[in-house]
Amino acid sequence: MSSWETGLTKIPAHMHGGIQRYMTHGISPGGFLYAVLSNDLKGAFCKADDVNRCWLQQWIEYVILDLPALAQGSQERVQTWMSHNGLSGMNEYYARRAAEIEAEDASTDLHE
Repeated sequence: MSSWETGLTKIPAHMHGGIQRYMTHGISPGGFLYAVLSNDLKGAFCKADDVNRCWLQQWIEYVILDLPALAQGSQERVQTWMSHNGLSGMNEYYARRAAEIEAEDASTDLHE
C-alpha cells in the first residue's frame, strides 16, 4: 500500500472517495479538494465544509507528507495529474517515456 493510501486515516472519512478517484484515475476533485491540492489555502478555507475546515492542518500534512509531488502543489501540477489520468495514466506515461529514452540511448550507442 502506498503512502497516500495509508495516510487516508489522517483526513475525514467522507473525503476518502474523492482523493482515491483523483489519485488513481485523475478524476477532477470538488472545489475544496482542488484548492487543497493546488496549494490554495484561502480557497480551501472558503470552500471547506464545517468538518474539513476543522481538519485543514491534517489536510496540509497529508498532502505534503503523503501525496506525490507530481499530484499536488500548484494548479498546473493538479491539471497535469488529471490530464494524465492519475496514477493509471502516469504509469503508462512513464512506461512510454522509459521506452523513448531506451530508444534514444540505443540510437546514441549506434552513432558512437
